[in-house]
Amino acid sequence: MQTLISQEQIDHLNKQLLIINDRRKRTIEQYFSKSPREQHEFNNLIDNYVNGVKQFIQEAEKASNVTEAPFVFIGCTVQVKDVNSGEIMEFHVVDPLQGRVEDDNVSYLSPVGRALLLKKVDDEIKVKTPGGNVHYKILAIKFRE
Repeated sequence: MQTLISQEQIDHLNKQLLIINDRRKRTIEQYFSKSPREQHEFNNLIDNYVNGVKQFIQEAEKASNVTEAPFVFIGCTVQVKDVNSGEIMEFHVVDPLQGRVEDDNVSYLSPVGRALLLKKVDDEIKVKTPGGNVHYKILAIKFRE
């Protein structure tokens, strides 16, 4: 089955890739300045993300009025279910350099944000966070500007 993407989503993703690459050095300096290992992990995360988004854009079929996102990208809203408690939550995946991280926002640099990137509906993630281990199942992914 061909994945659909709108021109608006393509434009958003292409703009986002330019911003991420432009801010890469600043992000490393601000968040990972003292750890070469973390710098390397961050660069790998960004390289994998950029390559995944570029590949998706090339392979997707263009359509109009697409609100569902085919995978988790920076800027989308993700609805997840806590597998252990059954609680349903929504996260807006954000770039920490683009503004204040609010209650429903999760930075793509956080453990949960990193684990969510490029995942699809029905994928599950297990993440060790400062607050303990979490296990989420992705229920929906929405395009959000």
